Amino acid sequence: MTKAGFRLLLVLAAFFAADAGWTHSDMDKPLYVATAGVDEGRCQDPANPCRTLAYALNRVGKGGQVRVAGGTYQLSDAAAIFQVISGITDIRGGFAADNQFLAPAGLPTLITGMPYQYRAQVQSLGFHLVADQKGTNSNTLKETRAMLKQNQALQAGLPAAACIGGSVSGLSCQNTDLLAHVPFSAVSGNPGAAADIWGFVDLNTNREYALVSYNNGTAVFDVTDPTEPAEIGFVAGQNTVWRDIKVYQYFDETDQRWHAFAYVTADGTSEG
Repeated sequence: MTKAGFRLLLVLAAFFAADAGWTHSDMDKPLYVATAGVDEGRCQDPANPCRTLAYALNRVGKGGQVRVAGGTYQLSDAAAIFQVISGITDIRGGFAADNQFLAPAGLPTLITGMPYQYRAQVQSLGFHLVADQKGTNSNTLKETRAMLKQNQALQAGLPAAACIGGSVSGLSCQNTDLLAHVPFSAVSGNPGAAADIWGFVDLNTNREYALVSYNNGTAVFDVTDPTEPAEIGFVAGQNTVWRDIKVYQYFDETDQRWHAFAYVTADGTSEG
């Protein structure tokens, strides 16, 4: 069975489409940004930082770190702004590139292009927002607010609901109803981010299961009743931004039953 190819496409949606383009990175190593940097590579060497916030935010994973040296930076993309103000990415300004970003130096770190409504949030992160309400793209503010609203909705469990007019329970949808949603707080491993999901049917019992990879492990859910997903167990692992899951099932002629094996590959760890 293909990934999420069965009837509960949205049962365990742990995040939403805004993060689909983010690439994997070792979340234990910060990404560095400085005005004298170059937008190439992984930006994890403080001696070779990125030049723009947009480049770094496009490379960092959920829960990753970005450290920004003093200077002026432009940021106007709604998805990137959401990363900054939602706390999904640990981003801090005020560092000094000439001391290898060892500690915040209190250097003025300015951001232009962001809606002025987020001045307080970015100031708490060590940035100063330079924004003109008239010069701010209203669509950017609207898109960012929509992402924040969706993120807030995902913090709690959601009941089954129909997709109507491209929306279901405050989330975006397209011809797919919401059957259930399991928030991070309801998972025994207390994860902070999710990466992958794989569904399969146990051919011995015809029960349906979903394996979900999180930043700190992998959970197995019984989703035979898609409106009442039940966690079967959680296998803890090293903290990482990505785990890829595959399930292999085969029939054992000797045992006269099907056996299933799950394979988990973890990025940037010594396991998997």
